[in-house]
Amino acid sequence: MVHSRVIHEHARRWLGVVLNRGWATGPGDSDAGRILHHAGSNSMFYAHVCICPEVYAVFLSTTNCGASAIAAKLKAVDRSMIRYRLSNASSP
Repeated sequence: MVHSRVIHEHARRWLGVVLNRGWATGPGDSDAGRILHHAGSNSMFYAHVCICPEVYAVFLSTTNCGASAIAAKLKAVDRSMIRYRLSNASSP
């Protein structure tokens, strides 16, 4: 279990966004499905990262296309990875 203060402090410094998702809820009493999320482009590359500490998972997708239109495609890749992880998860 990761302490929520640690999650929020880390997210504020690097990721900037803390989201809650039901699929990311861990087994702990205080687990709330927190994920640390960041996505962006430097105009040459686009990257998307989703850290899910409560279920011991990290999803990272990146491409050498910096166009903002690629964001939706990377989100689809992430959804596929998440579905795969959830269907094959036994324990951390």
